This record gives sequence, structure tokens and C-alpha cells, in this order.
Amino acid sequence: MARTMSAVRALVILAIVGGAYLALRGGGAFRSGNAARAPASAPARPGTGAASGPAKTGNLARPASPQRPAGPARPAGPAATVRAYIAAINRHDYRRAWRLGGRNSSPSYAVFAQGFGTTAKDTLIILSVSGNVVTARLVAVQTDGSIKTYQGRYAVEHGVITKSNVTRIG
Repeated sequence: MARTMSAVRALVILAIVGGAYLALRGGGAFRSGNAARAPASAPARPGTGAASGPAKTGNLARPASPQRPAGPARPAGPAATVRAYIAAINRHDYRRAWRLGGRNSSPSYAVFAQGFGTTAKDTLIILSVSGNVVTARLVAVQTDGSIKTYQGRYAVEHGVITKSNVTRIG
């Protein structure tokens, strides 16, 4: 009997702790059957008479942000931008590489894309990241099987490589 009471107490405590955890995490409304409560911070739909202005989340107000059309997501952080740039080059997706910063290293898209005409695959090695500057080494396997090694720095601002200084070292 005492053992059963201990098990019941343990279950009650787990239920309370679990409920508190969900409430703190914003795990949504507790649901009963098919009825579900909408979150209190659900955005108002246009034309419903809701006043525009700061949207509220909890007790913190934040300005309402305009809707942006969906597009390719920008990489998070300077190293991720450089990785995405090299990955785009490896996929021969030169348009994406151009948007990620190739336009800041070449006079035109055509010249930029032609510059990779003999490159089969680049392997990127991130050597360091300091603020928005990524120091990296590239091992470029050429279409004839030869290997060229480059090293340099990429400056990244808002998910775009704005400057690069990369030279061949081998």
C-alpha cells in the first residue's frame, strides 16, 4: 500500500513538473478532446479590425515586421556563408555563388562562372574566424586531375561575402 502511494505521488509530481515545463517553454495550450485554444499572441489577420502597431509576445513588445517574400535563406554566420559559397560552386550553381558574394570578386557573372571552368571540386578548410572575417584554405581538384591550393580571407556582411583576398599557395 505504501509502495502504491509512493508511485502515485511520483506520477503526480512528474505531471506537475511536466506541465510547468510545457507552460514555461510555451509548449502550447493544453488540449482537451478536439478543442484547442489558440495562443494568446496569435497575429491578427488583416481586415479584422485589429489595431496595427507593436505586436506583443508575453510582456515584451516588438515592432510589427513587414512580410517578406520567401526566398533562399541566407547562411547564419560568416563561416556558414563561405561554406555555402563553396558548396554552390561545387554544385555548379554559379548564380547562387554569385549572390553569396561572387559579384564582389569579379567584373561580371560570365567572367565569374568561366573562372571555374576547369575546377572539378573544391574542398574548403576553415582555418579561423575572427568577427566577420573567415580565413580558409581551398584545395581545388581540376578537371585534369591536378590540384591547386589557395588560401585567403573572406569578409562577410549580412550573409554575403563583401571582400576576399585569396591567393594560390600551391
